[in-house]
Amino acid sequence: MEFVEWRYVMARMFLWRLWGHKWSGHSDCTREMVVRASTESAARKIAAWYRGGEGPEVWLDPKQTKCDVLKADGKAGLICGDTNCC
Repeated sequence: MEFVEWRYVMARMFLWRLWGHKWSGHSDCTREMVVRASTESAARKIAAWYRGGEGPEVWLDPKQTKCDVLKADGKAGLICGDTNCC
């Protein structure tokens, strides 16, 4: 049997943007995330793990947050930023 490197067996990965929940105005929460995952379900689980005070349920529930695949094509520009204006 021929040896196959693990990186060639893994699923294809995408960048996912998760955003739009009602907690966005609170100070102790994560407003949006960009994660690398193979599926939307996996992206939501990763977001739930790295959440803030809003709790994991917000990120797991499609009714509370939006989840979009970021495509590589398009104009050059900022992909992800978070500004806290004082």
